[in-house]
Amino acid sequence: MALRRAWVPPPAPTAVALPLALAAAPRYGEQSRLPGLVIIATLLAAAVTAIGFAHTFVSTAVPLLLAVVSAPLVDQMRTDSRNRSRPFGARGRVRKPITAGRDMRAVEIRPGVRIRWVEVPGASPARVYLHGLGASSAPYYAEAVAHPLLAGRRSLMVDMLGFGISDRPSGFAYSLEGHADALAVALAKIGLRRSEIIGHSMGGAVAIVLAARHPEMVRSLVLVDPNIDPTTPSLGAPGSRGIAAYGEADFLSHGFDRVLRDVGPHWAATMRMAGREALYRSAVDLVRGTSPTMRKLLLELEIPRVFLHPEDAPPSGGRELAGAGVQLVSVPNTGHNIMIDNVEGFARAVAQQRLAV
Repeated sequence: MALRRAWVPPPAPTAVALPLALAAAPRYGEQSRLPGLVIIATLLAAAVTAIGFAHTFVSTAVPLLLAVVSAPLVDQMRTDSRNRSRPFGARGRVRKPITAGRDMRAVEIRPGVRIRWVEVPGASPARVYLHGLGASSAPYYAEAVAHPLLAGRRSLMVDMLGFGISDRPSGFAYSLEGHADALAVALAKIGLRRSEIIGHSMGGAVAIVLAARHPEMVRSLVLVDPNIDPTTPSLGAPGSRGIAAYGEADFLSHGFDRVLRDVGPHWAATMRMAGREALYRSAVDLVRGTSPTMRKLLLELEIPRVFLHPEDAPPSGGRELAGAGVQLVSVPNTGHNIMIDNVEGFARAVAQQRLAV
């Protein structure tokens, strides 16, 4: 009995269709899957023809049509593939980085070193909030920034280098002047000029130095129980005096842990985020002070200045400060952390200062 020979399609249609389909598709990136789909579709079309469900013409036309229609999509996938591996779009435009949220921002002040802050949008002029030693701005200021008397203004709760969410470069000096200069670079890159600067404790000292060294950046100052005079280190004393009493090696090896136990839970919650070198060197420079002193720099400034202090702890030399135009504001029921202890009193003092500018 003679066997029937199975029908085999002419090899030419498929042999011609496959190279033409590949030629019709543009060059593609390694991560694109569509070229593989084109090849699979071509082979399927050949298989369909082989079993007799389509005319030989179909085995040629379908792959060609698919290649032509898919060409723009392949091109787009090629662009997307390249964009995933480099920060530029199809025409060389820099793509915006993806961030965790709208409120946390960062700016590179030198290669690989970033200052970060939490921002609340609002009207100008902006308010820039600076934290104290071993602190972070958002935990200390967030409630006050949201207070009805202060809401509606653009507010940047900035963490200085070495603290909070900002970077901790080992080669940074962590002096008052260094912090002030780094902030000036950050503010310039952000595009801010003549901002209202609110500084607490060490942040107040940095704000004074910023205003003295970079007057174009500062519209006015609100100093929240700031450091304005040199002090003497003393082992076991709270804050910068106790930290500066250690040698750097001793502080890094065991002093940090001891200080963290002694400062209490609120301060420790932010101090533990600080770089140890940053904390120590900032404390040493804060105790040493600037030359001329922060007090002298403050007296010589010609911008509006407000000095907030606890009701039971007025600053020394208050008469001299007032005589130089510094507005002294006593805030009741507070300790050193005025903006936390009496949010209403703090907000009222800052809002009234705005009216004087």
